[in-house]
Amino acid sequence: MSDILVSNITNLYGEKGRIWLEQLPFFLEKCEKKLNIKIEKPFPNLSYNYVVSVILPNGEPAVFKCGIPNKELISEIAALNYFAGNGMARLIVANAEEGWLLLEKVVPGNSLSELNDEDEATIIFANLVQKLKMPIVDDKDFSTIDSWLSGLKRLKKQFPKGNELFSAKIINSSYEISQRLLQSIGEKTLLHGDLHHDNILSNGCDSWLAIDPKGIIGETEYEAGAFMKNPISKLITTSNLKKLFLRRTDIIAEITGFDRERILGWSFVVAVLSAWWNFEDKCGEIKPLIYCAENLMSILDKRH
Repeated sequence: MSDILVSNITNLYGEKGRIWLEQLPFFLEKCEKKLNIKIEKPFPNLSYNYVVSVILPNGEPAVFKCGIPNKELISEIAALNYFAGNGMARLIVANAEEGWLLLEKVVPGNSLSELNDEDEATIIFANLVQKLKMPIVDDKDFSTIDSWLSGLKRLKKQFPKGNELFSAKIINSSYEISQRLLQSIGEKTLLHGDLHHDNILSNGCDSWLAIDPKGIIGETEYEAGAFMKNPISKLITTSNLKKLFLRRTDIIAEITGFDRERILGWSFVVAVLSAWWNFEDKCGEIKPLIYCAENLMSILDKRH
């Protein structure tokens, strides 16, 4: 089992997480029998959920995903039902109380992070964002951007003068920009909420599908945030990160009609928020996200 998965689950859930990990083999065996599926190899790089390839009774491939039942898992199931296969992997069946989902497998399933053409990857993202735009009919199962951004209030309260990771300028600017964006927010729709490169998979014939939605309500420009700060391993070795961010912004704006300032603003805010969540949860990278945030903040400073 992935060391990262074990570490994240125990850090987040403590004794409850340790027990869940201990019982996982028995839980998988139970689900395998109940759903009449054949469990194969787990996916690599597991982080917060256990995800494994399976074979359905009809011989078709699928994906089984399970985790400790929580609000985020409920939102994911609701979002998958809401999108109903429109630009996203289709949900076959799920049980939120037991904490599992059975999904169609995206084949061949290469992620956008494997694409070497930076412009092409950005074009694919922008087109998928347009396809995923969904009006809100029933919002009871979904959180809002406003609630997510409460994390920046906690950051500001805990470190009013900054610390060794979060400078006072990063903290104050991210909070102020987030409030300005919220006050001028556009049409609210159901968003994926974490639409980065590894959550966009090839479905063959130049078709791409999203996976792992968070299910969050907000304006569509917010989706640029997760994409802009990924793939983090490539960004931290890029010679001119500001140029890359500006190029991505131009392509996204040209295809979607999004305002460039809002793309950059949300991207900066999301980078800081993600770093703060990792700090709170004691999981994931922090410094690379701050590096992205600093570059985005520098671009924003020069534009004002």
